[in-house]
Amino acid sequence: EIESQLSSSKKENETLRENLLALTEKSNIKEKTLSAALAELKALSEKHFEAQEELRNERERRQDEVSSLQFSIDDISTEMLKMSHKTHDLECENHALKLELRKMRTVNESSKSMRRAARGF
Repeated sequence: EIESQLSSSKKENETLRENLLALTEKSNIKEKTLSAALAELKALSEKHFEAQEELRNERERRQDEVSSLQFSIDDISTEMLKMSHKTHDLECENHALKLELRKMRTVNESSKSMRRAARGF
């Protein structure tokens, strides 16, 4: 009877040992799976951070470019305004010169008429 109990205990121990090994293997598989998943998550997180950093840098570059273009537009606008004022001044001067020329022609014609009239007497 003791031998049968020993045999039974031996079988039970072997079964328990096999179950323990199976559970350990499952635990190792889970641990390896979890470890791989965490490594992948870390890699994705790093890529996400790098992508965000790249987008931030690109946004700053574009903002700098827009600012530069705005300064150029402002400079061009200022120059165009100066040119407009200069054009206006030149047009006013041109108009004044034309009036002066008309006056001179009128005076000239008037003096010619007076000379002709004086000769006629």
